[in-house]
Amino acid sequence: IPRILDIAISGLGLAGSIALLGFLEPLLKVKLFAPPMMASGIIFFAGQAPPDPNGFLSGTFCGATICLSLLTFLNSRVPAAAAAGVAAGALLAWYRANNIVFPPVAVLPVIMAQAVTAATGTSSTLATSAQFVMFPWLAGHALLYASAHGVAKVRRQVRVRMMKRKLGASTIISEKSLKDVFKQFDTSKDGYLDALELKLALRVATGTDVTVEDSKALIGAVDADGDGVIGFKEFEAVCNDL
Repeated sequence: IPRILDIAISGLGLAGSIALLGFLEPLLKVKLFAPPMMASGIIFFAGQAPPDPNGFLSGTFCGATICLSLLTFLNSRVPAAAAAGVAAGALLAWYRANNIVFPPVAVLPVIMAQAVTAATGTSSTLATSAQFVMFPWLAGHALLYASAHGVAKVRRQVRVRMMKRKLGASTIISEKSLKDVFKQFDTSKDGYLDALELKLALRVATGTDVTVEDSKALIGAVDADGDGVIGFKEFEAVCNDL
């Protein structure tokens, strides 16, 4: 159920975000969405938070310059599939060289090439390319990323609430047992558990396996002084009172 709920929240977030782009377009009088951008919806599902935008920005630069130039040059000389293959290979080589990746950008040079083909004249071609990169590509993705971050926060809060319910439904653990677990995983012996130590302690104390990110969220829910670690009383609250 938690996984299904997480997927449902991500899907609704993506659908709502695309709908929002469509709603904003006539109000702002700019293009914010093109159907191929649907591929970027993966940012709502990839991990617990959207991927670093550096992959998107770097891929956009390569796609709008190197890949588009290759497509424009090759389209009239070789079959379209071959031209697209060369452009895709150039993008993958770019990603490999920069040690980053954002596969949905692969659609950018193709749809830009289509727009450029419809334009006439060098100045018109350049204007068409620049306009598409700005609107809808960059502006639309900026809004999608902002929305994906918001949805990620909702997903995290839901996961934390479900963990609280699961922990709350567990058998109450004795204070002595909790102290033993707390001491075992307080590796620095400073009287506090950080997120990784809490993750391991919860697995032993309650049988609940949580991620480090979710451990951080649990700490944030009981950490009164905001120092990112919890003492024994706060650990006890996480295990028994939530």
